[in-house]
Amino acid sequence: MSDLLAPLSNLLGGGRRVLVLVIGVAAAGLIFAVSQWAGAPTWVPAFVGVWWLGDGAIGKMLVASQVVLSFQLPFAIWPLVRFTSDRALMGAYANGPWLKTVAWGLFGVIAVANVWLVASVVGGLG
Repeated sequence: MSDLLAPLSNLLGGGRRVLVLVIGVAAAGLIFAVSQWAGAPTWVPAFVGVWWLGDGAIGKMLVASQVVLSFQLPFAIWPLVRFTSDRALMGAYANGPWLKTVAWGLFGVIAVANVWLVASVVGGLG
């Protein structure tokens, strides 16, 4: 990574952190703008949920939203680990054996925890 940043460092000097901050803020602004242009204000689902279910359901809606968000995590981790471990695809940058073991282990822990979470929420245990 330092090889990639060396030309940037020579060009910007100590301004790399500022550049990263500006890029991050610009990306967040772009995400917000695109969601607004798409006609999907982020507050509408929350407003409808509170209006329909009442103030007492805010905690349950928060837990349900996190369950839904966590459900996609294993589906994002699996291709990430799979593709970054493929020597034919990544060449010299492919994951080594110890990183593959750790990554697949974390995938397993997250997947099992996610199944338990969904089962506990759906089953009323959570």
